[in-house]
Amino acid sequence: PGTCNDTFGTRTPASDGVSLGGGTTAIPYSQNVSNLTPATAYYYCAIAQNSAGIGMGTVVSFTTSAPTPPSGQIALAGSAVSAVIVSGATLTLPSWSPNSNDLLLVQVAVRDETKLISVVGNNLTWAEVADVNSAKGEGGVALFWAQGSSPTVGSVTVTVSDNTLPVSVVGQRFSGVSTDVPIEATQVNPGPASPLSNNNDMFDSVTTQTAGAWVVGAAWHRNPTLKTPLPSGETAILINNVVGTLGNTTRASMWYQGPVDPPGSTQLGALDDLSASGEWALILVSLKPG
Repeated sequence: PGTCNDTFGTRTPASDGVSLGGGTTAIPYSQNVSNLTPATAYYYCAIAQNSAGIGMGTVVSFTTSAPTPPSGQIALAGSAVSAVIVSGATLTLPSWSPNSNDLLLVQVAVRDETKLISVVGNNLTWAEVADVNSAKGEGGVALFWAQGSSPTVGSVTVTVSDNTLPVSVVGQRFSGVSTDVPIEATQVNPGPASPLSNNNDMFDSVTTQTAGAWVVGAAWHRNPTLKTPLPSGETAILINNVVGTLGNTTRASMWYQGPVDPPGSTQLGALDDLSASGEWALILVSLKPG
């Protein structure tokens, strides 16, 4: 934002100033501001003037809080995090700060689906939701979840034992998810079964059980990309997170639709949603609000 001066940003108050009196003792000063945008970084500085001249303060910042969703409504809690490796066994996601009872989902898209995958981090117990290998055995995707009342700030570490091929990982936090049954339904699709049946139609349906549920998709796909804009009603979390080249290209995509009301069969993805025909595998989960 540059250095502090009298043209920096928006002046508050708009004219004149606030008298702090005379003397050499430090005096606390504050200024109320309003109509700020949630979850936004703001920069500010103070300017002081007396008979000796004008002094410019240091530019500092603060970030406004994200709006709290109404009770019982699911929302994204912060932005997605991701990591990739071309070869190797361990990936560490960027540090994040889960809130109490946030649901954490971590998607692991692998080129070699024969390897054992484990997830640790944030002082939580992680469990696998689902693991689906592509029908042709060229890759796959696993989805892990964790939730707890006292998570710690820090990174999530993913281990793919003895791995030598590309891995792409995406993580996302969700607030407002039930702590009783956070994941109420699951559907997996291994994609096309042979080269002759390769297609660009990466979709499936899962049946939500509760009004206001969210359907989240976690996909592995290779060279074709998930096209944007997504189908109506669907929102990207992080899509086409790519690593590797040629036949080892590995992409991870996570996106959602919600809230779904009334409950029922809900499709994520669509015909012709990939940029070209290819291999893919897909996990859908229905998150229960609570």
